[in-house]
Amino acid sequence: MKTFIVVPEGLAQDNEGRYFVSDHYAAALDLVLSIAELKDRIFLAPANSFGAHQEEDYFGRDYLVSKQCPAEIVLIERGIQRKVYLDTLDNASYLKKHLKLQGNWPLEPVTLICNKPHRLRSWLMFRLCGFSIASILTSVAVTRTGRTMVKRLWFYDLPYVQYFYEVAAIIYDCCRFIFLHE
Repeated sequence: MKTFIVVPEGLAQDNEGRYFVSDHYAAALDLVLSIAELKDRIFLAPANSFGAHQEEDYFGRDYLVSKQCPAEIVLIERGIQRKVYLDTLDNASYLKKHLKLQGNWPLEPVTLICNKPHRLRSWLMFRLCGFSIASILTSVAVTRTGRTMVKRLWFYDLPYVQYFYEVAAIIYDCCRFIFLHE
């Protein structure tokens, strides 16, 4: 049995304002779909709604189910109150909180899956929160639907800008972890 954690990679909207997993998140989900087997577990790290009727991780679950994912798909409990905006440090700490509440902490070494520019921050934040990471796999959105990323994540469609954003976000999240984390 292998355990995967998929880091959320945003939502996108079509011309009519409907929400979908972003092309970047779909690429990460497609990657886990290509390697997950029946006995495996896929944790979808908790994330944001960006004004949609549900959070990214629930859109991710729906996407995996629509693609007939063979593995067990795990989300955090609805009872865990989320902040208005979750960043990568929050993705990891909320998942850890859920696992502790379920009596499933610590997890065995996991395979972390995320968008390529998000790799270092994802690895670092999950490690800071105590996750043992056996490997990290990255995805790139090759096929594009033409949907627009939610405004908060505009930089995802500009990979070079996203790398600069990631550097700033690593500094910000490390400071948060050092000074504010429980």
